[in-house]
Amino acid sequence: MSVGPGSFTGLRVGCSVAQGLAFGLQKKILPLSSLRVLAQTVFLEHKAKELFIVKEAHMNDLYVGKFIRKNNDLALPLIKDAAIKKTELSDFISSDNKEVICSNCHEFLDYLIKPNLLKINNHAKGLLHLACYLNDLDTKLKNPEEVYPTYLSGTDQWKRTK
Repeated sequence: MSVGPGSFTGLRVGCSVAQGLAFGLQKKILPLSSLRVLAQTVFLEHKAKELFIVKEAHMNDLYVGKFIRKNNDLALPLIKDAAIKKTELSDFISSDNKEVICSNCHEFLDYLIKPNLLKINNHAKGLLHLACYLNDLDTKLKNPEEVYPTYLSGTDQWKRTK
């Protein structure tokens, strides 16, 4: 299952459903990064060797990740998933970048000199591919009570009340 990053409500609902099913069926859960699953789908559909995923978050943030294609076309992360400010995107991906960028917010990538952009597609195919071909699958499987959504938003996303 995809544990995020993503929308707060969507992650909570998805995680709860997966946990309920896993408890009822006495099965374990394979928690995967939503950015990695998207990267996996791109690697299955395109010939890219490395790519960036840039996904609209909220409140002026973007979720970003960088991945490389390995054996069995597996998407392996080159960096840890991150949430960055939209204004910091050019610090993360240089204007002369030659890698493929898969995004649902191309308007923030207008600064690129020669963009190589793809749109984000449905990623069920990527999720299934990762589940079938991960070498260390047994170590990644978790009991339902050990699975939590991944929230990357910082404390500037909410205000503390006194």
